[in-house]
Amino acid sequence: MDRPIDVTVTADGLHVLVAADFSSSLAVFDLDPGTGALSFKESFKDGVTGVKGLGGASAVWTAHDNSTVYVLGRAEDAVARFSRDGSGQLTYQGRYVQANADFIGLDAPTALLGSAADDRLYVLGFGDSTMVTFTRDNQAGSPTAGALTFADFEQDDAGDVTDMAGPVALDLSPDGQWLLVAAGIDNAIEVFSTHLNDLIFENGFE
Repeated sequence: MDRPIDVTVTADGLHVLVAADFSSSLAVFDLDPGTGALSFKESFKDGVTGVKGLGGASAVWTAHDNSTVYVLGRAEDAVARFSRDGSGQLTYQGRYVQANADFIGLDAPTALLGSAADDRLYVLGFGDSTMVTFTRDNQAGSPTAGALTFADFEQDDAGDVTDMAGPVALDLSPDGQWLLVAAGIDNAIEVFSTHLNDLIFENGFE
């Protein structure tokens, strides 16, 4: 866990996941809900035991249904996917990589977030000022549960989108209607309407 850069708690409150940049790794800890104490459970490192896509791990997100964990590999322009069983055990399921044309955009990804319905995953690319939208298989029991499919991407100064240079963070409004992106280079906040899951750029606030 060299230079931890992002941390999240699973939706069931039982585990803590840590993405570490310098060690290109994902660390998993058990969380005691009564005391808050952590105990090491397992870890995954890029290039070890077949795991790929964690190079320069920059962010981690776990689905609300507790079935899947996604980790960004900034140095590999990748999204790594892990399945998660009832005990919290993770199993590497593969990666989505820009070099393999699994998606357009997403150079040096920095942040990711899923919709409340677990049917969309939004990912930011700092290097090319993009936001990529994936659809996600959220059907329980599906043999491809958690799998991602490229849907669309938004890019700074393309179409109606402006002031989104260097996106670094994002969040959804509680009702899921608005997606907000912080653009670190443009010193701006972008607002997108999710309108039936098809993003519509609304405005950029500098």
